[in-house]
Amino acid sequence: MSPKWGPHIDLEGKAGTKRNLGEADLFVPLVQNQQSLLFADFRTRLDDHGSQEGNFGLGARAMLDHGWNLGAYGYFDRRRSDNGNYFNQATLGIEGLSQDWDVRLNSYLPVGRRTHLMEA
Repeated sequence: MSPKWGPHIDLEGKAGTKRNLGEADLFVPLVQNQQSLLFADFRTRLDDHGSQEGNFGLGARAMLDHGWNLGAYGYFDRRRSDNGNYFNQATLGIEGLSQDWDVRLNSYLPVGRRTHLMEA
């Protein structure tokens, strides 16, 4: 039987008058059957002002008979600010997804240094 879900990459660009953004998202199924999925997700975002961000996570989803999909996930996020400072956090979340609705509850936990002094 062929896999129900395959890997995919999404690329996005946003042009603006104050800032331009580029984004990429790589979704990779790791283990799956017809009702459940364990996946890895790699995301990156950058802009033309020196800001960069990367998100690396694992998640699981279960497809229920009544149309809802329930899931949980954890990510490590690293961001480089416009000033060249780095910030890290863990993101933990749960989700309920249907054809018409997405419901997510996230918790963000700082990792390491939370503040940086700005140089004049």
